[in-house]
Order: sequence, then structure tokens, then C-alpha cells
Amino acid sequence: MNAPWLTHAFAGIFIFSAVLLIGLLAIQTTKQEGLSGTIGGRTESAYRGRFGGDAQIARFTTFVAISFIFFGTLLSLTGI
Repeated sequence: MNAPWLTHAFAGIFIFSAVLLIGLLAIQTTKQEGLSGTIGGRTESAYRGRFGGDAQIARFTTFVAISFIFFGTLLSLTGI
């Protein structure tokens, strides 16, 4: 089956998910904020869960990352 419009649609979704994934990863907060968290560690942050907005962003980021991997694999199999 030769459907170039479908391959280009998959490529568009792939590029959109890549840009969206970069943006979502940039706005997420880290569990160990800053250099002091990296060197000294913060024990209280390990026991504190994510808040509502952070959890929703993390869940959406997971969905976008899975779609990015799926469409990347699909595009590599189609040969574009």
C-alpha cells in the first residue's frame, strides 16, 4: 500500500510530539531542586508526593513520550 499522505501525517505527529515533549520536560519541577539538592540531598523531598498539577503534567508527559517513541518507530519502519 502506497499512501504518502499517511506517512507525512505520521511525520507531522512525530515532530509535534517531539516539540511538545521538549516543552513539557522544560516546565516540570525536579524532585531535588538546584545544586544543593544534588550535592547534599533533601530527605524530606523523598517522602513528599507530587501535587495535583505536577502529577497531571507528569502523566501527560508519559503519554507524549510513548507516542513519540511509537511514531518514531513507525516512521523508521516506513523508511521516511
